[in-house]
Amino acid sequence: MKTWFTYAICLGFMGIMNAQASNTVMEEKLPYYPNETYFTTEVIGLGEDFILDHWQQYVLDHGGRSEILGYEKGDFQMVSKDVRFTPLDDETVTINMKMAPNAAETGVNLSINVKKDDGTYLSPRGQDKAMAQKLEKWLLDFNQGLTRLEKQEVFNHVIQKGK
Repeated sequence: MKTWFTYAICLGFMGIMNAQASNTVMEEKLPYYPNETYFTTEVIGLGEDFILDHWQQYVLDHGGRSEILGYEKGDFQMVSKDVRFTPLDDETVTINMKMAPNAAETGVNLSINVKKDDGTYLSPRGQDKAMAQKLEKWLLDFNQGLTRLEKQEVFNHVIQKGK
């Protein structure tokens, strides 16, 4: 009876842990930027430095250049210009990126918005709906890729240490 109860508790905790993985992208408008839609994903278990390094590498690999707009109390803002953005068929765009600790402080909320060359912002409404869906899929893939990279880096460190 005790063994069955222990297994039931473990399965319950496993369900809770799996529920923490972010499989969604939230869309939000900020009151002081009414024309911009931010797409946000929650990157759990990774720090801002790790995410920032890989974000910057993506920007550089796609011809962009970045400028830090601000950093205060864990909130970080950056603008990346002239980025050939793969979800939008390599269209050159400006990406505004924000990072902030999530509410539970177990990870980071990564938020981006995309400004196209014509000065409009990518929106999940109207003609941009298909592009917004591509962006959401890309953001989730980027999130999951960061998690895989982190696990691989830890694995490589353990292997090197064992030699």
